[in-house]
Amino acid sequence: MRALRDMEPAMNHISKSRPHAANFLPAFDQPFVLLDDASSPAGDVMLFAEPQEVITASSLADVAPALNAVRAATRQGAHAAGFVSYDAAAAFDPAIPVTASHGPLIWFGTFASPAVCLPANLPPCCPAALR
Repeated sequence: MRALRDMEPAMNHISKSRPHAANFLPAFDQPFVLLDDASSPAGDVMLFAEPQEVITASSLADVAPALNAVRAATRQGAHAAGFVSYDAAAAFDPAIPVTASHGPLIWFGTFASPAVCLPANLPPCCPAALR
């Protein structure tokens, strides 16, 4: 999260020059997921912000329960966005060698719904490749 906090000065600039853009990105003290859907004809970008819950697994034994928690949340109507690390593969097939992970094996946030916008409406602190 430290890298996100380092971007706060950029958010201060955005809020002064483009007040509507400051409201687009969530506060940097909360995790968020920004997905660029290159397959969409409009080039939509989806922002999942203000997670209801964050589900993680840091050990192989926690992988299946974490995925079950994500499944349960989506069955109750939540949206889930996150990742499964390559290093989690050994939880699914014991023949796969266990490798050391440098972060969570699974990280998912559950969200009420994403905000959808066009890349042209993203604030300047987002990577230029998204705009």
